[in-house]
Amino acid sequence: MGETTNDATTILTLLYELQQLEFSNKDPDEKIKARIAELRTQIPPPYLRHYDRLKARGRKGVSLVRNGVCTECRMTLPTGVWNTVQRGDDICVCDHCARYLLLDPALQTQPTKEAKAAGKSK
Repeated sequence: MGETTNDATTILTLLYELQQLEFSNKDPDEKIKARIAELRTQIPPPYLRHYDRLKARGRKGVSLVRNGVCTECRMTLPTGVWNTVQRGDDICVCDHCARYLLLDPALQTQPTKEAKAAGKSK
């Protein structure tokens, strides 16, 4: 059995990968089924139960966030929730559609060497 993790960004990333596999494959092959099973062992049960409740209703369990907006329900997030999502230090749920909120991976940037150097010189 896989290890569970408590890191918020890691949990959300695993849930998002699970969602991508489950929603994009109507007839998954054995390799995809094995990856889905592996992901399910890595996600802590409380998060997986919430995800599965939404999935049972035909809804995605994870929504990407772009510019402070939940991409599933298109509602603007409260400032505090948006800041928490950006920091990635806690798991947030959209107040409107109850999906987990994950900062769009395309918008996540790593600090550049110049930015790191500027931070050290101050």
